[in-house]
Amino acid sequence: LAELHDVHAVLAQGRAQRAQALNELSARLAVARSPLEVADGVAGAIQVTFGAASAVHEPDTAPDSAATLVLPLQGTGSPLGRLAVQAAAGHTYTAEDRDLLNAFAHQTALALERCVFGQKSADALVEAETERLRNTLLSGISHDFRTPLTAIVGSATSLLQQDRLLDAAQRATLTRSILDEATRMHALVSDL
Repeated sequence: LAELHDVHAVLAQGRAQRAQALNELSARLAVARSPLEVADGVAGAIQVTFGAASAVHEPDTAPDSAATLVLPLQGTGSPLGRLAVQAAAGHTYTAEDRDLLNAFAHQTALALERCVFGQKSADALVEAETERLRNTLLSGISHDFRTPLTAIVGSATSLLQQDRLLDAAQRATLTRSILDEATRMHALVSDL
């Protein structure tokens, strides 16, 4: 009976240690802001928990051939990569170890996906701001061009439609207005 009690105590202690390791990894990954920080966080957790080296690989790169375990990092959409884990010298992974490593891989995938969505969100904000600035610039340029064009069209129309009714001074004033506004437009184009 004492031996059975000791076995249960050892099993309970192992479950508690795995739960603590998973909680610590979750805390590390919660503050990770980039895929590199996520990879560093899971590598640190695996090193502390198992004394083993690990690396996160992108979906299109092959993990190191020395890896003992290669676990998929699957997000809600496409694969996000693979977690390659090497066993410490003389160590083989038990079923509980593999379960914990799978949980680590799942937490890592969630953190990587959060980083991807965060980057997409930041990119969308930059794109929206770029579009807003472009529209503001185009609106300003459009306004700056409409003013001299309106004066040029008005003066030219007056010259064409009322040529016989205008004296030389009026025609000169309208012609000067066309030249002045065309010069103003030329300066605007040069400034752009």
